[in-house]
Amino acid sequence: MLNIFAIDPKICRNLEWFRYCTEHCHPSQGRIIADLPPGEWYRNAEAIIKQLAQDHNLSQIKERSLIARLQSLSSKETSQLVERPGTYWDYLETEWITNTEKEHERENFSAIVSPEYEETDEQTDDERRKYHPNELNRNIKAWNTPSGIAITRSPGEFVKAILPMLQVAENIHFIDSYFNVDGNSLFTKNYKRIVNYLAQHYNTTDYSSSLLTIHCCPDVPEKITENRLKQLYEHLIPIKKSVEVFVWQIKENVDIRKGNHPFHNRYVLTNHCGVIAGYGTDSYKKETEAPDILQVIDHEIYRKLWNQIRDEEFPMIHIEEGNKFVIDGAKSA
Repeated sequence: MLNIFAIDPKICRNLEWFRYCTEHCHPSQGRIIADLPPGEWYRNAEAIIKQLAQDHNLSQIKERSLIARLQSLSSKETSQLVERPGTYWDYLETEWITNTEKEHERENFSAIVSPEYEETDEQTDDERRKYHPNELNRNIKAWNTPSGIAITRSPGEFVKAILPMLQVAENIHFIDSYFNVDGNSLFTKNYKRIVNYLAQHYNTTDYSSSLLTIHCCPDVPEKITENRLKQLYEHLIPIKKSVEVFVWQIKENVDIRKGNHPFHNRYVLTNHCGVIAGYGTDSYKKETEAPDILQVIDHEIYRKLWNQIRDEEFPMIHIEEGNKFVIDGAKSA
C-alpha cells in the first residue's frame, strides 16, 4: 500500500522535475521517497537547490520557497522521506545511481528515477523500473499507484498488502472494534503474522520497544482480554520488545449498535499514512473467497484519526488508564 521510489537528488537541478516528483510522492497517493543516501537525501537536495539559485540568479524569495517545499518532505505532518531498513550504502562509491542500483538488486524499489538515465521516446520497459524524470506519467505502470487494492478475506492477503507500509513505520496502530481473543480465529492468525514480521524486522533497530499498538473494544472483561492476549502473543515477541493494547469502552448511556461504532471500519495507521479495511482483520473461523478492499485514507481524514489516537478522544467511547496494558516479549534471540 506504500510504494517506495528511489529518486535521485539531482532532480532538483530542474524545477519542473523537482515540483513534479515532490508533489506526486506523497503517502496519501501511495508514493514515498527513499532517503538515499541514508539520512542525507535532504542535505544533498538542499545543496543542489542553493547552487541552482546561485547559477540562475534566482531571487531570495524564490530560493526560500524552494527550500520550504523541500523541508515539507521531511516534516512530521507529511513524512515523504523514509529510510528503508537494511539499506547498505558504500560511501567510497561516489555515484548515487551505482549505490542505488545495488540496493535495487537486493530489494526492488517501486522504481528508480534519475536524470542519469537516458530519456527515450520508445515505450519504457516497466520491468526495469528505471526512468528519466521526463518519462514519469500515469502510463508508467510503476508510477501509476492505485489508492486502493482488492484482496480476499483470507489469512495472509491483508498482511501481505500492508507490510510495505509497516516496513518503514516508526509508529503503528491497529484499530478494530471486533478484535478477537479467540486463538483459533483467522483474525488471530493474521495478527500473529504481523507480530512475527515486526518482531523479526525491528529486533535489530533503534526504534522504540513497542512493535505496535492495538486499539480494540471487545465484549469480554478487560482482564480476560489481557490474559488471553498475553498467552497468544508474548512467545512471538522478542525479549525487550512489546505490544501495547488499549481497551476502549463505550461511554455510559451511549447506545452503539453494530454499525455505529467509531472503530467499525478497521484502520491501520502509521506515522506516514493510513488504510481502511472492511473485513481485512476479520475473525471468521474458515477461509473465504469473499472480496474486500483496502483503501488509502485521504490525508485530512488520516490526520484527524491520528490526532484522535494521540489525544485518546473518540466519539461515543473512552479509554481509562487501567485499560491500557503491555504485552512484554518472552522470546529469546
